[in-house]
Amino acid sequence: MSVPTAAQLLAARAKRHHLTPSTRGSSDSDYLRILTQLAPFRPPANEFPGTPAVLYDRHEDAAGATAMEVAERIRRNRLVFKARFQGGRVAYVPIAEVPLFIAAYQKERTLTLEAQAVLETLEREGPLHKPDIAELSGVKGSELSKELQKLQQAFLVYEEQLETEWDNPWYHLEREQGDWLANLPDARDARLEIMRRFTEAYVATRVDEAKAWSGFPKREVADCLEALVTAGHLSKVNIDGWGERYIVTNIEDSELQAEKTVAILDPGDPLVVTQTQKLKESFPNLPVLKYVYIDGEVRGLATGRWGINPYDVDDVVVPEEARDGTIRDEIIEKLRRHFPYPRQRVLRFAGEKLD
Repeated sequence: MSVPTAAQLLAARAKRHHLTPSTRGSSDSDYLRILTQLAPFRPPANEFPGTPAVLYDRHEDAAGATAMEVAERIRRNRLVFKARFQGGRVAYVPIAEVPLFIAAYQKERTLTLEAQAVLETLEREGPLHKPDIAELSGVKGSELSKELQKLQQAFLVYEEQLETEWDNPWYHLEREQGDWLANLPDARDARLEIMRRFTEAYVATRVDEAKAWSGFPKREVADCLEALVTAGHLSKVNIDGWGERYIVTNIEDSELQAEKTVAILDPGDPLVVTQTQKLKESFPNLPVLKYVYIDGEVRGLATGRWGINPYDVDDVVVPEEARDGTIRDEIIEKLRRHFPYPRQRVLRFAGEKLD
């Protein structure tokens, strides 16, 4: 295979992330297939704590349901699992894949007396809502929330989130889902498989990008990437303008053909998390609500101040070539799916006031 250009690799990445019109999903099975490829997948930031993993711009329901409605339906049917991955971030994985992700992210932890009290209460009396856990364990308020987060990150308890609610039942994981823990793959193998999936979708990566996304230690990420080279999944090459990258070896010629793409990405999106530092430098001192993805790259953002009450987008920052014509209209239309008018407004676009 000849070495692809950076532009060709970005085109392939957009397609493997299902952000091009020809690669978007349309069914519930497509949603789960895409989630499997990109998991752990975070719920959108700046929304309610119980918001599900929404595949905006990656999935358009054949029956016309919104992206949020699809995500809520999938979750209500218990096809996804909410936990804490990648350094304690809340994210969702397909229910069928839970043992893989537990094996990859579970760490031995020393439990405080308060955590032990909460865990024993859930093992004895669960499932329970937080007020009942507090009453029975004696651990209350912010301390209870902190201990539940630690126990959740250790995969000792889990929160069943079927609706966008603040208060949900908590379960003792081993008591309720013992089969998962009895069938965990080897931790090293699990991390290697998760890194394989990441590189399969991301197409071309550096060690620091893979580390930023996965949350795994840098040395282990580097070891995994080298193991994938040995296995023939990756090749280590120099890309003009990029330098050295690990690129997948199974790219099809058709994937290298550019396809016009506009998408709105969340700050926790996989394609944003890998570029966080670069984006901070590109858009300094701007509070970010969403990023604007154009033809394979993050090229702009929606800026404003998040609030519990309805809040507006103050401005949309985009390059000059995206400030008029159909691309401008498409960006505004897509943003309004996230910030529905008249409850929320996009006040300006490239500094120009909108009606």
